[in-house]
Amino acid sequence: MVLLALALLLIGGVSVEALLTSRHAARDRRLDRAALRAVSLLTVDDAGPLDVPADRVPMGLHNAGPAQVLLLSAQLDAPGYPVTPESVLLPAGRSVPFLVAASPTCVASLPFGGATGLRVEIRTGRGDRRTMVLPLDPAGAGGVVAHDAQQRCGLLPVGDSLAAVAQDGRLVDGVAVLDLQLSNRSVLPLSLVAVHVAPGLAARLTPDPPPSLPAAGQPQAQGPVRAVQVRVRTTSCRLLLQADNADNGELSPTTLGLVVARGIERGDPGFAFTGRAQNALFALVQHCREATTAP
Repeated sequence: MVLLALALLLIGGVSVEALLTSRHAARDRRLDRAALRAVSLLTVDDAGPLDVPADRVPMGLHNAGPAQVLLLSAQLDAPGYPVTPESVLLPAGRSVPFLVAASPTCVASLPFGGATGLRVEIRTGRGDRRTMVLPLDPAGAGGVVAHDAQQRCGLLPVGDSLAAVAQDGRLVDGVAVLDLQLSNRSVLPLSLVAVHVAPGLAARLTPDPPPSLPAAGQPQAQGPVRAVQVRVRTTSCRLLLQADNADNGELSPTTLGLVVARGIERGDPGFAFTGRAQNALFALVQHCREATTAP
């Protein structure tokens, strides 16, 4: 009888110990999950002062969880970006700045504008690991990453791809004639579609239809130059003089909006030329001023 009682007591003790161990393990797993969930990404401005090389972008991780975690690696989440090996301790309740490799290999699968997220691998003190993708703020780190990818790989937005130079400008029978040289600063093809001018003016492009603008052969270069001529005439002195005095976002009388396209994407960059081209356009405004003040 004594032996039976001892056996039952021993079994009961083992069961209690097993129960406590299970509860402790469950609590540890909850703490680990909470620690991993609490990691968030900071913007560039919040990452703190860092000596930043040209091929890196400053970021930071904030650990709002109850326990410290370890950053094992970080990588911008898009093809072509290298892994940044890190061993950065993130104390509970602290923000830690670090640098991420931000110079992609210009592969065909690199998304336009680069990565939009940061892939991080994190480990807790008990060895649990988690890989997560944290979104980049377009107004902060995301903007820096996008600009770097666009410039480095020549993946410029449509509105930033056009280069335009005015070779000459003159007034012929009341029409401003502008000779332009256009080229493509992107590695992606581009087409000139139309030209916009200020209210009270009308413009005609030659040749018609406008030429396509071949892609640049490599990043940070320009494609072959194409010559076009723009003839601008006055259609309404009243509207033209209103546009000359207005500040409402409309094109000024001496600015051309050259509409370019890449597939269904459109851009309408404005070019305010100087020299003879500007003088020819301003002569249209001056003619209307003189016409309205004449007795």
